[in-house]
Amino acid sequence: MKLSDFISLFSILIAIFAFINEKERKFVLNKFNIYNYIIIIFYLILINFLFFYKWWSNTFPSLHFFEFPNFPKPETWVYISSIFIIIWFIYKIFFASFPSSNLNKIIHYYQYLINRKDYHSLYSYIYKFNKTELFNNNDEFVRELINKFLSNYHFLQATSLYNFTFINKLIEKHTFNKFLVINFIKTQISTNSYLFNNHISKNELIQFYKLIEKEQVQFNKSVNNYFSNTYNFEIINFTIDFYIFLYKKSKNINFICLTDIFNSILRLNKHHSIDIYFNTIYNKLNEIQKETIIFEELIDFITNNQLDVFNKSYNENYLIDFIEKYRILYNNSNKKILKNKLENTFNKDVSNKFRIKFYNLLKTSDKDEFYTDFIKIASNY
Repeated sequence: MKLSDFISLFSILIAIFAFINEKERKFVLNKFNIYNYIIIIFYLILINFLFFYKWWSNTFPSLHFFEFPNFPKPETWVYISSIFIIIWFIYKIFFASFPSSNLNKIIHYYQYLINRKDYHSLYSYIYKFNKTELFNNNDEFVRELINKFLSNYHFLQATSLYNFTFINKLIEKHTFNKFLVINFIKTQISTNSYLFNNHISKNELIQFYKLIEKEQVQFNKSVNNYFSNTYNFEIINFTIDFYIFLYKKSKNINFICLTDIFNSILRLNKHHSIDIYFNTIYNKLNEIQKETIIFEELIDFITNNQLDVFNKSYNENYLIDFIEKYRILYNNSNKKILKNKLENTFNKDVSNKFRIKFYNLLKTSDKDEFYTDFIKIASNY
């Protein structure tokens, strides 16, 4: 091996280090302890010795004692040693865990990033350099990473746009930290980032539903707080999907979240917001017709909501909306379920004022199947 070849290999080593982000280079040195530095120094001395072996052997003839026929030449050993050092460096930097003697330095540096509110850098360091440990170990260092940093509410909130898959898998691996689970649910709901976009996989969503199932009280609070602050109606679709998941698993239906959202909207007393709320649920009803029990329960829920709105305000616009939405749903879905529900509602749940208004509005509407099936029922007042 010539000197130029060695310089080329050494340049590869420098390039590996240069490939690392400038901010991370100093941090990466924590991958090496005193024993690693001794190994590096030893190999540098060995490589230099082998490079100039001819001079050394001429100066110290006794070295010829270590030469054997058909044995690799010193230049070959230089090449082998150089390749070994390069592979070892790659392993240490990108795959090896931090040595135990440096773990306190890592914790202190991560705490420094938390104090500076540099949450994105913290996530980057942990994801790049501690991912293997987090998924393969459950030692004191891993628990400290989770308890001190990964469970931090502000950290989870700041990184919510891209932390979903990583944290979701981490929770699946480490079930001991309830604080991480609660803050993860809260931040994913409150930031409306990854959770409501189309990139989330079915398996990720199911895993998240399982977390919510264990922390339903926290989920209900998070949904209500989120909606009260943003009035983002995507949360309604997500909540209904969760109820479907829950029903399939436990045959239990509880519309607490939707009730809280509905009450928040009523407090606003704005027709536009109420209209969006009902539209969102009616659109969802069109999607879930095959889920018969959920469909029936949600029809009950939405019908009672709309009657409640009308009974509190006697605003004719709400009743017009009710007829239009019910008609569209009736003409495009399970007529038997809808007809039974509305018949039962007229028989026991509505006032004469509602019946009269409903009948008068229906008389002036389109003479379709909905009109034919309900005009007689509505006229009974």
